[in-house]
Amino acid sequence: MKNAVLWFVKITGILPFLVWYRPARYHEHGRQKRNRSGEILVANHTTMMDFAMMLFVYPSQVIRVLMAEVLYKGAFMKWFLKGLRGIRVNRYSPEKTDKLSEAIETLNQGGLVGVFPEGRLNAKGRDFGPFMPFSSGAAYLALRTGAVVRPLYFHVAGGLRRSHLMIGDAIDLQQMFGTDTEHTNMENATRYLRRKMEQLREETRFRSEYREHSLITWFTRWSMKAGMRIAFPFKVHLAENAENPKEMTKPCVVCSNHISVYDPPLLCMIFPKLRIHVLAAEALYEYPMLGILLRRLGCIRIDRNILDIESFHLMQSVLARQESIGIFPEGGLAKAGELREFKSGAILAAMAGGADIIPVYLAGQGKPFRRKGRDVWIGERLRVEGDMTPDNIQHYNDLLTERIHALKELANGGKSE
Repeated sequence: MKNAVLWFVKITGILPFLVWYRPARYHEHGRQKRNRSGEILVANHTTMMDFAMMLFVYPSQVIRVLMAEVLYKGAFMKWFLKGLRGIRVNRYSPEKTDKLSEAIETLNQGGLVGVFPEGRLNAKGRDFGPFMPFSSGAAYLALRTGAVVRPLYFHVAGGLRRSHLMIGDAIDLQQMFGTDTEHTNMENATRYLRRKMEQLREETRFRSEYREHSLITWFTRWSMKAGMRIAFPFKVHLAENAENPKEMTKPCVVCSNHISVYDPPLLCMIFPKLRIHVLAAEALYEYPMLGILLRRLGCIRIDRNILDIESFHLMQSVLARQESIGIFPEGGLAKAGELREFKSGAILAAMAGGADIIPVYLAGQGKPFRRKGRDVWIGERLRVEGDMTPDNIQHYNDLLTERIHALKELANGGKSE
């Protein structure tokens, strides 16, 4: 009967929770089974409803959440939180780790423990804002017990706005950092966990904007394709040893020259069986309607003026989900018939994601409603191998440049396979 209050809250609260918050549930790299040897659920904390989100991550399981001492005010709250199987923690106690024996026992028995490492509500963190500093409690529990950490990201809205729940892949901190719980090692583990949470935040933002299975997204993509087929008829030509783009299903990095703002949707039409997420410059999202369209098309926002690590991690996540990336390595629009210097981002993405590169050359003027249409040249698949060293990256970047220049020569000579 010790879980009676918890199950009463879950059973009576699940329907109002689903109706009001309508949480969209995502998995980082596909659904994973719960680890039966214990899991530490680590989440951001922006509203009091985060406790409800935490409880419904595994609806049929008991999750014991670490709760601050400030919540235990009054007889009713003490009784209620105890009934929810909360674990009381004094955030300001210098011997805080000594107070986690109840959480350690739960994990050793294969149970679930929920932790909000920010330690308090982070109002500035709403709508994908920055995190507050993380405490090392979750890292201590992981190193001490060997339980895996399951990172979660909550974007809680409610009402007319939909909430979003991202469930990350399990992390074995003990395997990575050992069992030493001295201060420096726990700080290193905590920093690693924070970086994973930051990646999860950007992944949640991307998925929430894209909304892959929504009717609006489907209609946007369908109407875009219909309009493009009318305005931009195209003919595909294959270079020697090139594959038919209509039959390609293996995830890859598609690289093309860039002469028109209509190139990204055209690239997606050329490879109908691939789900391609095209990189789009940060500046394009400043235009409201264009920004909405790019999000619905699943474009990956990238800041070309900095080393955009978050966008790079998004690319790796897309490839890990067996989807593809579209990159214009020139980094911007060029004049028709010209090729600018290639940047190495495509090579880095392919190396890190273990994907091949498909070189593409888009001929023509890139203007709509031309009688001739556009000629599209597909090159041989480029397999990127070896270590991610500067010399190797430059080697493959030069090779990609040569391949696309060769396609340009084919286009100018009017040869096709």
